[in-house]
Amino acid sequence: MAYILKDIRDAIDGKFLVTKTLPKQAETGTIVHIMDARKLKNGGFQLDYRVTSTGSNYLIEFKTMKDFYAWARPDTFIARNYNSFSKKDILHYIKVTSRTFQSFCVPLMAVAVVIIFALSIILVKSVALKIVVALVGSIAACALVMFIYKKQKNDVKMKMYHMLSNKLGIKFK
Repeated sequence: MAYILKDIRDAIDGKFLVTKTLPKQAETGTIVHIMDARKLKNGGFQLDYRVTSTGSNYLIEFKTMKDFYAWARPDTFIARNYNSFSKKDILHYIKVTSRTFQSFCVPLMAVAVVIIFALSIILVKSVALKIVVALVGSIAACALVMFIYKKQKNDVKMKMYHMLSNKLGIKFK
């Protein structure tokens, strides 16, 4: 979480990208403009916001700032160029940019290591060679997963910039 508000009132007049759909609220991929914020007696807070594309007004309550950050995040790139992208493009952007090392890499690395160790135990005869093959394979698999993780994050941003530049008549080679 790179963006942290000290107080919810600091979000007033800010534009946020909705990353999680909640019942009777703006759907994922929508840009919202926070109009007002009020602290509640129970420790939570209430937000008045407007969906910028439709002008619809909504009211939402959160118990903690963590709940708010799970619902929306600031994204100036999408906010400035919202009309240049399709809903599908924005949802894919959210999906890829919301990935973390723990949520994407760790599970894939764990599965890869288990598979590599199982294959090395089954296919290799020598005990010492089993360990070496398993360790080298595991390191290679982990490096590959990290490479894919970083590449996907970079590629989604480059794809968005490329789509935007094509609409503006700028060609990158």
